[in-house]
Amino acid sequence: MDDNDKTLPDIAGAQLPSDPLSRIEHVGKTLYGTEWRGRLADGMGVGRTTLWSWLSGSSKPPGDIDARLARAVRIEASYGQRRAARLAGIYSALATTKES
Repeated sequence: MDDNDKTLPDIAGAQLPSDPLSRIEHVGKTLYGTEWRGRLADGMGVGRTTLWSWLSGSSKPPGDIDARLARAVRIEASYGQRRAARLAGIYSALATTKES
């Protein structure tokens, strides 16, 4: 575990909060850490001001908020899979390199 991972919530087997605002924050922090708001808005396909409006209580999140959160999770999972494949290739190349 990396030191940065220690700031992320452990969601293995955990249930998501029932209220939408807490769920947004929970998913955002899990995906992106402390700088989650702007990146989550991008991942959800909404403007940052829209997300901030929901979080501040100026407006209510739409009924499809879970679908929007799932979109952000899908995007991050895809990035993670591609990064893992690249890292595996680098690791393999390093492991087979002979020392001179």
